[in-house]
Amino acid sequence: MSAPPRYAHPCRPPWFARGGHGQTLWGHGLPSLAPAVSTHPEARPVEITLADGERLVAHALPGSSDVRVHLFHGLSGDADADYMRRTAAVLRARGHAAWCVNHRGCGAGRWLAGKPYHSGSAPDIAAVLAASRAEAPDARHVAVGFSLSGNALLLAAARGRAPW
Repeated sequence: MSAPPRYAHPCRPPWFARGGHGQTLWGHGLPSLAPAVSTHPEARPVEITLADGERLVAHALPGSSDVRVHLFHGLSGDADADYMRRTAAVLRARGHAAWCVNHRGCGAGRWLAGKPYHSGSAPDIAAVLAASRAEAPDARHVAVGFSLSGNALLLAAARGRAPW
């Protein structure tokens, strides 16, 4: 596999949101024009069964490249959170497929799991990535974790549970 292509222009945040805190706050304050992922006409719900029998739901958006990006929301979010919708729209504009994942008990999977997700939900993330790789073994898989999910994603990588 070759390295993903570099983009012609680096990301340059607006003057009013130069730091990470500003970007986070403004990202929630500015309205999102990106459509909801769960009701997007091209979205395909994917139900993933976890090791303990509980389930969660991801929304798969197609792309034209061989890259599939998995987006995991932060605490109290879901696949339709403003930052998830905007990120999925940017990825799709670049031709990449996006899997917007709801953690246990969130979004479309609200009633499919009794246990809560938490910052140590590394096995859940590993299960999502394994299901995605089984479905598209030749794709390049990338994972992005926002906030709490960033911790769980790093934990999955550190424990060797992520199938990469």
